[in-house]
Amino acid sequence: MNERSTANGPARRKLLWPSIETIEYVAVPAEEEAALRGEFPELELVIARDMETYLANLSDCEILVSWRLKAEHYARCSNLRYLHSPMAGVTQMMFPALVDSEVIVTNATTVHATVVAEQTLAMMFAIARRIPSSVHFQERRYWGQEDYWVRPLTPTELSGQTLGIVGFGQIGKEIAVRCRALGMRIVALKKNPDRGGELADRVFGIGEMNMLLAEADYLVLCAPDTSENIGMIGAAQLARMKPTAVLLNVARGSLVITDDLLAALRAGTIAGAGLDVTDPEPLPADHPLWTAPNVLITPHLGGCTDRFWPRQMALLRDNLQRYLAGRELLNLVDKKQGY
Repeated sequence: MNERSTANGPARRKLLWPSIETIEYVAVPAEEEAALRGEFPELELVIARDMETYLANLSDCEILVSWRLKAEHYARCSNLRYLHSPMAGVTQMMFPALVDSEVIVTNATTVHATVVAEQTLAMMFAIARRIPSSVHFQERRYWGQEDYWVRPLTPTELSGQTLGIVGFGQIGKEIAVRCRALGMRIVALKKNPDRGGELADRVFGIGEMNMLLAEADYLVLCAPDTSENIGMIGAAQLARMKPTAVLLNVARGSLVITDDLLAALRAGTIAGAGLDVTDPEPLPADHPLWTAPNVLITPHLGGCTDRFWPRQMALLRDNLQRYLAGRELLNLVDKKQGY
């Protein structure tokens, strides 16, 4: 299927993987490249470490593994049948030409679910137990025990609190499993509230967002950044939350209107925020969000783990085997919905 012909007979089917990212950990390691070549000799594997190689191989690649795909580059992909993203979010790739094509798209949402859930818990514990304050005290060599018995520094407990989860997919469910074990009550927001809500004490539909906001002591966002979700948390939504509530965003910065969040934090409309993603991102050094009251910011660490490559490659190898055998793939993306 889709074999190219050469003077020497049919060529192997091509898998193209651009490895030209500036962040080192997302560049394909040499040992992973060698292992992939050994396991799939029927594929011509091209690891493009520069833009020239990438562009030169787009036209006849059948399989593309890419963090990002621009529309102008996709226009060159006359032979593309299968696109895999090592990211959980793929909305940046869902331009009309790809959405309307027959190209199969998969993502890595299951790869990131465990570590993003742990990142969420880390931020929740840090905020609840006032860990940033302790770090500041340590830097000053100040034993501030008495300070913690005075609000707003007094630590709180997670047990008995209500966690609201917006986006109850793989990541949201992994968060729910861990937080239920801590004795938290779980409420979630889903497009289809009648399905897959076994891990939540209550599941709300999209039109019931205000009810979830009013109940949550911690509100975590793990929804995709589709057009209908961008700016989903603004002044009106923040005003519905408890003044003691904390907003956590481990999805995309675009889900929150930053200026509205700043205003709410300064006014005490909500008690704090834990942000692994921001809008804009990276956050400029002079941005006022850095110094907003009761904010914990981490630099988009949700997917960062020492197990990143073993998990990525296990999923990719499984899906390549399935694809070559004509079987259903894991983590299929609904291109119309964008996730």
